[in-house]
Amino acid sequence: MKIGVIGCGVGGQAAALFLRRSGHQVEIFERFPEAKPVGAGLLLQPPGQAALDELDAAIPLRLDSAVVDVANTEHPTLIAQSGERHGPFDLAIIAEGAHSLLRKKLHPRARDPVYRWGAIWVTCPDGEGRFARTLWQMFKGAGKMLGVLPIGEVPGGDGVPHVAMFWSLELDQFEAWQKSGLETWKSEVKTLWPDVAPLLDHVTDAGQLTLASYCDVVMRPWRNGRCLFIGDAAHGTSPQLGQGANLALVDAWTLSTALAQHSDIETALQSYERMRRGHVGYYQLASRWLTPFFQSHNRALPALRDAFMGPFCRLPLAGDIMVTTLSGVRCLPFGLWQPPIRGVPH
Repeated sequence: MKIGVIGCGVGGQAAALFLRRSGHQVEIFERFPEAKPVGAGLLLQPPGQAALDELDAAIPLRLDSAVVDVANTEHPTLIAQSGERHGPFDLAIIAEGAHSLLRKKLHPRARDPVYRWGAIWVTCPDGEGRFARTLWQMFKGAGKMLGVLPIGEVPGGDGVPHVAMFWSLELDQFEAWQKSGLETWKSEVKTLWPDVAPLLDHVTDAGQLTLASYCDVVMRPWRNGRCLFIGDAAHGTSPQLGQGANLALVDAWTLSTALAQHSDIETALQSYERMRRGHVGYYQLASRWLTPFFQSHNRALPALRDAFMGPFCRLPLAGDIMVTTLSGVRCLPFGLWQPPIRGVPH
């Protein structure tokens, strides 16, 4: 088949690689004018790691090619912002993230409210490796949170390990945060967690920090004709469980498997949705339920979190549920995710 992939993030790249390996003709369309690292680092659980183990290919990439509309969703033709048309394709995969611009055009009944809370983040060198190999989060109730995520080496970083540091913030308070000044924020951060002072020394301008916002995306189905949404574009959640990249990689792997199992595209897409609903549904539900425990002004929920989450982890059944949840392998209603198997219909 001839397949167009919109978005060159984790899900889009993985889908393109899996499908090219299966013999399909694939093109990627990316709105950014040049390929470079973007973002603050990722958590990647075992299912996503297994998906990466399956990949190996090279794909044509059209940069500076923002796709703003799709004509004829049964034989998709992609319309770029420049007016240029690409296609028609046998299948279009939309992997442009939680803030997808095509979602409302192609699936107007989808719901994608933006969470009230987001985060500001910055990448800092961690030359002494103080925060290596561990995700750290420091909370005061649910209204203040500081996190440090090790991300390894970065381009142009001279081999020095780096971390992403992120600070929970209500989106409507971002302008007030900017006006209060960088030193006010740094003082607040040091009060919450003095150990991060060496990281803050590298933050000298508020422009180094980026605001991130998140959507709670609910779609059924995940497609319109032969236009399929995957990753955060289809099922974005709050970042409380850090599953975005993991779910996107498994989406791509499962889609490739479904297309290999079924010669009819419609049957393959139906099979894909059946295979993904339980896994994705669990993490959408869990992320939505956990969010107010970690980002809110509620006083009771963080008190319950602090009182019971530690002891809860040490109970045999409950501890297993928490470990498998964080590992990215739980499904609704009670099962565990299993890797897709090529040639075995679902």
